[in-house]
Amino acid sequence: MINSPLPAIIHTTQKAPLERFLARQRTKRVRALVQGRTVLDFGCGAQAWAARELRPLCRRIDGVEPTVAPGVVHGIQVVNQLDQLKQRHYEVVIALAVFEHLHPQQLQQVLHQLHAITVPGALVVGTVPTPLARPILELLSYRLGLIDPSQIRDHKVYYDNLWLPEILHDIPWRLQCYYTFQLGMNSFFVLQKR
Repeated sequence: MINSPLPAIIHTTQKAPLERFLARQRTKRVRALVQGRTVLDFGCGAQAWAARELRPLCRRIDGVEPTVAPGVVHGIQVVNQLDQLKQRHYEVVIALAVFEHLHPQQLQQVLHQLHAITVPGALVVGTVPTPLARPILELLSYRLGLIDPSQIRDHKVYYDNLWLPEILHDIPWRLQCYYTFQLGMNSFFVLQKR
C-alpha cells in the first residue's frame, strides 16, 4: 500500500447518465476551500472532472488516479501513486467520492501518506456516501443504469460520522466538519492536519 494510494479498480467510462451531474454536485461543495491554494485531487478519475472545473480557482491543482498513466489529463498533471509527489506540498486535498473505495486500514495508510505531502494546517475535504445511500445507489446503478455499476461494486465501506472519528483515532488528522446532504445519502467532511 505504500506505493499505491488506491486499490486498482475496474476502469470505468464515467459515461453513465448521472455521472457528470453528481460530480458537479460534489465539486460545488469544495469551491470556496480551494480558492487561491495548492490543491491535490486525490482519486481525480480518468477525466479529472473536478480538477478541470476547479483549476481557475486554484494556485495549482494536480491529480492522483491509479487507473491512468502518469501525465497530463486535460491540462491537469496526474500521477498514479502518491509517492510520485514527495517534493510537493499541498494546502488542500480533495477526495470527492473516493474514501468509500478504501478499506479502513487502506484509508489510514492514505491519510498518513497525505500528511507527508501537505503543509501544516492543511485540509482534506471530500464527500462520501452514507450507509443510507447504498440501496439507492444500487438501484440507480444495477437496475436503471444511471451510474456506472463498476463504481458501486467497488464500494468497500459507506463511511459516516461514526466511522470517520474511529478511523482518525491514531491518525494525525482531526475531523473539523461533517454534514450530510442529498437527503442524508451523501456527506461532506473536512479533516485538518494536526
